Amino acid sequence: MQAGNREEVGETHCSDRLPLRIVERRAVLVGHEQPDVLEAAREQVGDVLAKHDQLHGTSLVTSTPVLCANGTCHTSPALGQSGAGSDGYLSAAIHGAHADRNAACMDCHPGTITRCSRSVAHTTADGNCTTCHGSLAQVASSIDAGRVPWVTEPTCQSASCHVGVDEVATQTTLYRNATGHQGIRCPVCHDSPHAMYPSREASDNYQPVQYQTTVTTIGSCAVCHSGSRGAGGGQEFAGTHGGTNGEPNACRVCHTVVPTNTADWPHAYTWQNR
Repeated sequence: MQAGNREEVGETHCSDRLPLRIVERRAVLVGHEQPDVLEAAREQVGDVLAKHDQLHGTSLVTSTPVLCANGTCHTSPALGQSGAGSDGYLSAAIHGAHADRNAACMDCHPGTITRCSRSVAHTTADGNCTTCHGSLAQVASSIDAGRVPWVTEPTCQSASCHVGVDEVATQTTLYRNATGHQGIRCPVCHDSPHAMYPSREASDNYQPVQYQTTVTTIGSCAVCHSGSRGAGGGQEFAGTHGGTNGEPNACRVCHTVVPTNTADWPHAYTWQNR
């Protein structure tokens, strides 16, 4: 777009005075040709700062621009900051302050129109955020108890959903950084944390449609390998899964040992593409 016509889709949430109560939500187009919208946004921000000054004795209204996670009062690992500020992590302050003020997760993350949680199997009308992350109060209290926001987040077993499933327990490693199947990152086959296949957004489903025609987790070995036994006539599979200490695989449902010599394999079955 040309510089003079840039527009950005946003959301505005209107509330009354203390105690905070959300009374209206609407999607807006924010652009250079909509000064009324920009002015309304400025007024809302000013209202937030005024409320903070009133509640906490600060003087933010006269100290603009304000960065909440400024590294002194509050900090945020999302900005590369380490350790809590004098008033704790910003995440604890924000979630704790809104826990009893009729606020919903999607008021901020990122909104009821632009819904970030879009995996069909993992979301509901309200985003289903609390199943994994807990309520606003629980998010705040867990940080106060020592959890580091953005660094220590839920795993696929946190809500007792995938207990006992091989390689699902990523322990202290975030899902987006976790690996399995000889170093392959989880999102490569399952997609990003809030858009696991299938997603309600067609653009998220492009990869599985392109490579295996079915909108499901990448489960066909042939997407990356020449066959289910890997490349090189089975030697890749044998090197990883063969012998008594090989990586777990479906053969071990019946067999305790998978011969490393592929000539000894009794079956000719090969997984087909989905």
